[in-house]
Amino acid sequence: MTLVCHPYKFIYLKTFKTASTSVEGFFEQFVLKNGDQLGQMTRSGAENELGIAGSRGRKYNKEEMAIAGTHGRLPMKTALSGHTSAKSVRELLPSEIWENYYKFCTIRNPFSQLLSQFFNRNTQFMKSDPTKDRIITAFRNWLLEDSNALLNKRSYEIDGKRIVDDAIRFEALPTEIQRVCDHLGIEADIGALPEWRVKTRYLKLIDDYSEFFDTEMIDWVHVNYPWEINELGYSLDQLGNGMEQ
Repeated sequence: MTLVCHPYKFIYLKTFKTASTSVEGFFEQFVLKNGDQLGQMTRSGAENELGIAGSRGRKYNKEEMAIAGTHGRLPMKTALSGHTSAKSVRELLPSEIWENYYKFCTIRNPFSQLLSQFFNRNTQFMKSDPTKDRIITAFRNWLLEDSNALLNKRSYEIDGKRIVDDAIRFEALPTEIQRVCDHLGIEADIGALPEWRVKTRYLKLIDDYSEFFDTEMIDWVHVNYPWEINELGYSLDQLGNGMEQ
């Protein structure tokens, strides 16, 4: 879900399989009040004088759908739920907020992020206990043929242009969150970071990342994720053996 915080003037845009829910759970304390289900994994959205927090892990209720039918759109706290694209967030928010608030997301080595996203989107296939060769073939087909492999870019790009001011690296969450907090002037206990959806159930299946990426697939990642590769310095070699959490 998207967070919009007025006191600290930030917009948090949610990516896939980057510990984004845990980071969201940390920063939502500056938008939610205690009565707004603060600290709950699944909760309704909230909109108050502090800002907007899109709903997380729930469907629209009858009241929200009635409002949508009357006014032609969902309430902001519902429209900004889930992994709303940056383009949609820009269209929903007043231009002065979008243009002046500090926009950030979470980011991860794309080689591990893509594998984690593949597992997440192919749970039924994985439950069939496939061989490693079948997993590698299925992953290759998904990566090269399924547009969902590019979903993360919708959170930090609009029409091919990066729109975030910063990114919190998955590999060093406490340090990175502290850095963003310092920039925003937020004083908070980083130890309060919730651990939601931070592990993958298929860790034991990967002995060596290089088995999952041939030359064509490595080239695909380099072409489609140039920010992560060229500017943030991520590479396949950094991962070594075994999936990081």
